[in-house]
Amino acid sequence: MSSATPYVIHHADAQRLLAQVDVLEAMRQMFRDLASGHALYKLHKLHKLHKLRQQGQ
Repeated sequence: MSSATPYVIHHADAQRLLAQVDVLEAMRQMFRDLASGHALYKLHKLHKLHKLRQQGQ
């Protein structure tokens, strides 16, 4: 587990930085990797999603 300290930036900085990245393509690739088994999804996230689905959200 990583013990890295989170880096906090202002909203305007985030917008400027994200404008330099093809976010949609990065997300597409992430989901392709996840579906093909080349990426991991943390178990606690799956558990949280499962609980939300059970609650009908």
